[in-house]
Amino acid sequence: MARLVTLATLRSRVKQRANVEVASNSALYTAAELDDNINEGIAKLYDLVIAQQDQPYYLSQFPFSTSNAKDTYVIGAGGDIPITNFYKGKGLDVNFGQNIIASAKPFMWGERNRFKWYPTWIYSQPVFYLFIGKADGSVANSGNDAIKLLPSPGGNFSCVLWFYPIIAPLVAPTDTFDGINGFEEYAVLDAAIKLLLKQERFDHAQALMARQAEERLRVETMLTSHDAENPARVQDTSINDGYIGYPNY
Repeated sequence: MARLVTLATLRSRVKQRANVEVASNSALYTAAELDDNINEGIAKLYDLVIAQQDQPYYLSQFPFSTSNAKDTYVIGAGGDIPITNFYKGKGLDVNFGQNIIASAKPFMWGERNRFKWYPTWIYSQPVFYLFIGKADGSVANSGNDAIKLLPSPGGNFSCVLWFYPIIAPLVAPTDTFDGINGFEEYAVLDAAIKLLLKQERFDHAQALMARQAEERLRVETMLTSHDAENPARVQDTSINDGYIGYPNY
């Protein structure tokens, strides 16, 4: 379940926390400035939430197909994987057909040549990937990212890319954010602190900073696991884990 909060509600809360809710204080900030502070606070909270890796919130997925001998795929509008809001990759599923689906494994940059001798993708051999940022250094100002696959796929394979999307800014008063369980208070305090610092009300700002630290601890503590009963297990990092016919090594 979600606990959605509107931008209008967030605006009201920020003004309350900064004690500028009366009309006479409206000259201390602009409406655009208030919304920008709120969205920046939400972005910080979003990062705190997705940093809890055990059982993720806000996770999304996108299907795509590989091409023969193509090892690098651009992620973004007009790219090979047209995800327009990609932020962080979480994993890659490879479908070999006949209900054989394998989880690809990340490789380290120093291993980029290690698996090139594989002739193609087969279910008994692992597939590797690495999110490499820009596919070409000459387009550093591009908004696109890229994923590199090892070895190069030997044909068209159906894959699923798991990722965290960029969080869209709230614009309209009715736009909503999922604070999960009231965790939006962290973003509210962050925005209120910015207003207070601009007004050089440092004592009030410092008091809210202490409250924000408490909220941060609450978020990190409560989101350690999405499962309230069972802790995370030790993860097997052996190369061939999960592949048929080959032992782990």
